[in-house]
Amino acid sequence: MAYSKFTLEKALKELELTLVSVPELFLGVAPVAVSEPMAGLLQQYLTIALGVATEKARSEYLVAPLLFELRQRTGGAISIFSGVTFDVDPARGLAGACDFLLAKSPEQNLLQSPVFAAVESKSENLRPGLGQCLAEMVAVQLFNEQEGHPLPMVWGTVTSGLAWRFMKLEGQTVFLENQERSLGDGSEVLGILLHIAEGK
Repeated sequence: MAYSKFTLEKALKELELTLVSVPELFLGVAPVAVSEPMAGLLQQYLTIALGVATEKARSEYLVAPLLFELRQRTGGAISIFSGVTFDVDPARGLAGACDFLLAKSPEQNLLQSPVFAAVESKSENLRPGLGQCLAEMVAVQLFNEQEGHPLPMVWGTVTSGLAWRFMKLEGQTVFLENQERSLGDGSEVLGILLHIAEGK
């Protein structure tokens, strides 16, 4: 079973997790304006992503550029892996390809721990991606432990590029934000991603 086979309900049951719904995960986190060149590109990419209207187009034209902006803002201190196979525990279904994994390492040639976030891209409806992203987060948690670099929390987000929904995994408890955040000009989402990348 691959990550994509997990619904939210299946992930909670089979991975023995407790769900806590919260109204806000990022209280007090300030927006961070995207750079002027990226702001211009996002406006152009938006037209393409909405015109093509596929999950892949949204991933390439909306999600990836914002993650690249995140990497630039951290001075290249994080690495971004797109579409990599992440077989951590196939017996539990924690195997398959992840849309994006973010690691606290500048190395782009090899995925190294600690990985701190999983980003799952969907075309429009975000709910079907929650279980998949959560399973990837559990795999990240396990991978970090196996590599000797455990983190107190692992983050995840499911996004259509235009809408973003965030989760946080601490131990066996997942905190799911009860709102979808709009991409808008990118500043709110970038502020949150920087907050996550900086481990705050």
